Amino acid sequence: MRRLGLVLLAVMVAAALSEVQGQVILFFGRVVDEGGRPIAQAQVAVLQGDLLVLAVETGADGRFQMMLPRGRYVLRIYKFGYQPLYVSFEAAPERGGDIGTFSLRSAITVVADALRISALQGDEVRVRVRVINSGTDFIPVRFELRAPTGWECKLLTPEGLAVSEVSVPPGSQRNLTLQVSIPVNAAAA
Repeated sequence: MRRLGLVLLAVMVAAALSEVQGQVILFFGRVVDEGGRPIAQAQVAVLQGDLLVLAVETGADGRFQMMLPRGRYVLRIYKFGYQPLYVSFEAAPERGGDIGTFSLRSAITVVADALRISALQGDEVRVRVRVINSGTDFIPVRFELRAPTGWECKLLTPEGLAVSEVSVPPGSQRNLTLQVSIPVNAAAA
């Protein structure tokens, strides 16, 4: 009888352990941009090594939720136009719930060699502009140039072609020149 009790106890302990190990845990979080605004339709992929375990998408409010079994994972958070974010993550019952807010950085950075320029009437000013893509996708970048009446603004490729949109391959940059022609009769801005 005592032996049956020990066997029964061992079976109950084994069942309890397997239930805890097989337990799925609820996790939730939020994805925002650098300004703290929610990013809708961002992909949150859960990876274990090279294996995709689960993928969810954020809602209009940037929020997501997922159920995961205990384990170590990497979250890959991605949206077109942003740099992907990789976060190591351990799923355990005591860590369930809110896993935080994740901020994605824009994949495109535009850098001008000069931020303030002094020029006179009749001058032509040229400023080098670099468009850098730190993301994983080809991204088209559209420019809208505005100038006072009578001024002429162009964005030029290294070959001298005027452009209003460029495509920047992932992990690279495009060099452009902003050319501004100031008329002789220009009023102070």
